[in-house]
Amino acid sequence: MATSTRYTHGVLTLTPPEKGSFPLDHKGICTDLMLEWTKCMSKSQWCNEKCHIESAAYLHCRIRHGLMAPEEPQRLGFTPEEWDQASRLSMEK
Repeated sequence: MATSTRYTHGVLTLTPPEKGSFPLDHKGICTDLMLEWTKCMSKSQWCNEKCHIESAAYLHCRIRHGLMAPEEPQRLGFTPEEWDQASRLSMEK
């Protein structure tokens, strides 16, 4: 995620990302889930609503492996039921 910038009176002000930086998945731990999400998005003509569980499963994997700070599912846009379903899906991969 890129940082946003503002130019005010000759001074460039940088604003860091809301959630800060996060480690990249160099070992490919969550790659399968990322590819499942990408495949779903492609099939659904990039309609995120149709790939909500795949998205949650990928984020759950990142959190579980320390690639993302733990976060409440509701803050990420998921219901507890969706998060539970995503948890089961991410554990299978």
